[in-house]
Amino acid sequence: MARSSRKIISAGQPTQARGLTRIIGGILAVNSARIDTIKRHMPDNRHIDIGCAITKFSFIVCRNEDSSISKLEHSSQKETILAFFYIILDLLYQCGTVAAIDIRDYADVTLESLKLAREKS
Repeated sequence: MARSSRKIISAGQPTQARGLTRIIGGILAVNSARIDTIKRHMPDNRHIDIGCAITKFSFIVCRNEDSSISKLEHSSQKETILAFFYIILDLLYQCGTVAAIDIRDYADVTLESLKLAREKS
């Protein structure tokens, strides 16, 4: 299914739909390979931005505009969970207000018994 957006209601007032933001890609695991192995494989995995191996470390991949890696930073084992939490919050902050998905598109595909109303254009 294609991504969608619709008008946003802010303080009770409808505003135009926002453009779609980039999807943050990540990996969550209990254990992991060494950070050197992760670094070696990241150039081939351009859709991965963050990762967390709960027993080892969390990481964030910083990329240049051409998707090449400018740096890959990782946490200590002691700070894994907290680092992952802060990384996610910071990336979400950078996205700003995200587009409101048009849930009616999903309802149209999955519900047979009813259709959600749409505004007239």
